[in-house]
Amino acid sequence: MDHFDVTRIAHAQTAAAQETMKWGGMAAMTTETSKMAGAGMNMASTQYQEEKAKHDADSTKAKAHAEDERQFIDYYQTQIQDMLSKLAEMRSADSETRSKLVNMA
Repeated sequence: MDHFDVTRIAHAQTAAAQETMKWGGMAAMTTETSKMAGAGMNMASTQYQEEKAKHDADSTKAKAHAEDERQFIDYYQTQIQDMLSKLAEMRSADSETRSKLVNMA
């Protein structure tokens, strides 16, 4: 092996090492970029889950409030119906009393 072959081998090894470093650096850069994208997606997912939990809680509160309002309305409708029924009874009794008074005279 002469000096020329040793030089060619050294240049080939240097070129191979440079290519390895270049591709290794690109792979590392790609890996880190993917990690950043993944972290961004995880953050967005976490924010979405937090918003969903908040909306679910708001929805549950709204449903409970609507149910309370429905019960309130039902209670007062029952009270009004009872009052109307008693008023009808009073009118009927008044009419009956007037009729008896007229018949007595």
